Amino acid sequence: MLIKSQGLGLLLVSHDLDAVASICTRTAVLADGRIVEEGPTDQVLDSPQHPATRALNDARVGWGALSL
Repeated sequence: MLIKSQGLGLLLVSHDLDAVASICTRTAVLADGRIVEEGPTDQVLDSPQHPATRALNDARVGWGALSL
């Protein structure tokens, strides 16, 4: 990946936690302009501690969840 091979950083701002989970190694969740939870992405998404993180997680549609 370009980020690792070139030593670059990436700031991804998104409500799409599936995209965040597939791209980011660390995640920070903001509510009202403040960081309310941060840490390794798998930890933040698998065991959310803050109500804002839980609400975002509960709203996840997930890949393949919709069938047309």
